[in-house]
Amino acid sequence: MGGAWDLYSEIFSELSPENQGFLSEEITDHEIDEVVRLKAPQLPSLVAAKISVSGLSTTLISSTSTSLEGSTFYYVPLTRAPGLLLQVETVVGASKLRDKLELEPETEHGCTSPTVVATTTPEKHREKQQSAPRFVHRFSSVIELQLLNSGLPTKEQIDSLSKTFPNLELLKISQHKQSDRDTLSHWSEYDREHRYDGVGKLRNLSDISLPWPAYEPGGAISPSVLSEWIQRWVKDEARRLDVVSFDGIRYILSDRGRSIYRENIVVTAQVDRDRGELVMHGDTSGLNYKALVT
Repeated sequence: MGGAWDLYSEIFSELSPENQGFLSEEITDHEIDEVVRLKAPQLPSLVAAKISVSGLSTTLISSTSTSLEGSTFYYVPLTRAPGLLLQVETVVGASKLRDKLELEPETEHGCTSPTVVATTTPEKHREKQQSAPRFVHRFSSVIELQLLNSGLPTKEQIDSLSKTFPNLELLKISQHKQSDRDTLSHWSEYDREHRYDGVGKLRNLSDISLPWPAYEPGGAISPSVLSEWIQRWVKDEARRLDVVSFDGIRYILSDRGRSIYRENIVVTAQVDRDRGELVMHGDTSGLNYKALVT
């Protein structure tokens, strides 16, 4: 192993027997999750929590791996709070996560070393996530969740929602106003088309707001494609969906390209489950959601 875990082991081994006895036995990397679970008290009075972090793994990432480097065990005590409304703000979004992965190749122990540089493609990242040990932090009591990312949530993050927050009724995922767009070359056509498929596994979900996916140089995905996504979710297991909103940004180039403005775009779908129809409102016209040059 490398990084923080090697430092912890080295320091612990150099302690005197008395100090080691005071600290109790050395905790291995993959024991942290369970130790925190056993030590964390019940939090019956906690009804709202807001976490603002920079560089700390999010609850969505924690559903596929728990380690000292990831620091995801910090979220475990919050799983002990019935009736919790959880709000998380993080700068570890899609683009930032991709940069981080390039510095964290997997070692023989399934951990990571931030001191070695390796190239990690989205495909390799997906393989790593699928093969990683799963220590799921389940927030079963959370029915409302707000997440603020620095970019689009990844497919892995969306897929993990039903495992981490199985009883969600209201979900709002937004991105920072200055978030960079992903590029088409970073993600396969399948990943772009099925990026939000995990929403279809949220059986109790009725209201959801998501970032409107946009890629360079293609721009925002058309509302007709978003409509197909919603219908796919409803046909899957998200059969209680009522309202789906996509919030995004388009670029407006004016003064012969010398000035660039960012304009908010929103499209909302009302789901008629009885008729199997969607009614789309908002910026559904290409004139309203596509990039514009004036």
